[in-house]
Amino acid sequence: MSKKVLDGTEWKDTGTTSSTSPISFNADQSFTWTIYTGFETAGKYKAVFTATDQANLTATGESSVLTQDKTAPVISPFSLGGDTQKLYKADGTKATNLESGKTYYAKSAFSLTGTVTDDNYDSSKVTLTVNEGEITDLTTPAKPTFTVNGNSWSFGRVDAEGTYQYKITAVDKAGNTSTSAITVCYDTVAPTAEI
Repeated sequence: MSKKVLDGTEWKDTGTTSSTSPISFNADQSFTWTIYTGFETAGKYKAVFTATDQANLTATGESSVLTQDKTAPVISPFSLGGDTQKLYKADGTKATNLESGKTYYAKSAFSLTGTVTDDNYDSSKVTLTVNEGEITDLTTPAKPTFTVNGNSWSFGRVDAEGTYQYKITAVDKAGNTSTSAITVCYDTVAPTAEI
């Protein structure tokens, strides 16, 4: 058996591995066997199988493309869904970059957006939870919706007071996982002062 690796647009041979394990044939003369192919380096591969019989006749077959992917998806920082929307830091200053793991404050309705990038991206496995629960569990007056369009996602609008943790999870086709989360305290009630 040999391997081919995709180098740009060209498939290149990378060496031969021989199998000396005994092979048992089925009644229809088909057979199966398992061999470790050593695809340690990330990339796209094909396994090339060559069989030679006692008359020195050979046949060759290639596997489908095998992808070795060890890189997790990249989730962009959270963004607000509109130019007029604002979130604030604990010191009262406007938040311009929403960092994962931080808490922010809102005094009016807001929506959230972001992107996910990955060589083996799977849009069906980009999910959002709110306070560790499914979006369908929310009971806000106008229930927000979560949408994935290509590499972009959006969620909005949140118009009910409370403290919410928004957590994005992305899983690529190889099972690599990334998460990013922020917490927003939505409060429309101004403090009262007594003199």
